[in-house]
Amino acid sequence: MCPEETPSGAKSASTPSGPRELLGQVVVVDLKSPWVYIGTLVAWEAEYLVLEQVDAHDLRDSPTTREKYVLDTRVHGVRVNRRRVWIRADEVVGICTLEDILTH
Repeated sequence: MCPEETPSGAKSASTPSGPRELLGQVVVVDLKSPWVYIGTLVAWEAEYLVLEQVDAHDLRDSPTTREKYVLDTRVHGVRVNRRRVWIRADEVVGICTLEDILTH
């Protein structure tokens, strides 16, 4: 659970607000296609997510699995190859913070 600001500016614990609580964080975006995007989520609109400082990776271009690629990124850091990308929201299968990827 992430703290959110109250009208007075104080932080308080509340239920997660959904994907918008991920704004400003480095996220892993899994798509229906063999693409995975890892970068900082800067916008989430009805039709698109916008990420900056992005590693856009087509899993068809390497012998690794999605899980191994994401785990390697968690351990070694994001390999930025795009400044900004717009991703169609209807293509997203899952999204989480890179920090949520378990390394054990």
